Amino acid sequence: MDIGFLITNSLVLACIYGTLAIGISLTWSSLGLINLGYGFVFAFAGYGAWLFSEHVSSMGIAVLAAGILSGALAGLIVCAVAFIPIHDKPNFTVRGLVATLAINLIGTQTLMRWFGPRSKNLPEIFGGGSVSVLDVVLTADKIGNILTSVVLVAAVLMWMRSSRRGL
Repeated sequence: MDIGFLITNSLVLACIYGTLAIGISLTWSSLGLINLGYGFVFAFAGYGAWLFSEHVSSMGIAVLAAGILSGALAGLIVCAVAFIPIHDKPNFTVRGLVATLAINLIGTQTLMRWFGPRSKNLPEIFGGGSVSVLDVVLTADKIGNILTSVVLVAAVLMWMRSSRRGL
């Protein structure tokens, strides 16, 4: 097994998990509950970006914007179905957890049934180049993923240290 391959893929996964942790921790600190509907939101965003790239445009930044807008729409769906109807009810946190878990399970299975189980490829958002460092090949997507995650984590940390809400 190539050690460079392990290190780069581990770094990319750590960056993805770090950005997921930001969303989960902000939701926990803001609402006091765990939103288990993230899987549905991410799947909906991914399929929205894929549909946009297949039928409208395959330009990277437009596909990225379509994915973000699709994810925001899925977040609104989760909010409208899970949180707003039970807002003033007793045991809001437990009911919200169960409702978002149900949305996640039903939503992701519905998407998989609709689009099929095969993976869908998106266009290269960060370009198609690659860089070789010490016999380790870093593709533009891996470099873009790492840099985007680091910038996002740094921005959230700065916001949390300087804002009243963050403190």
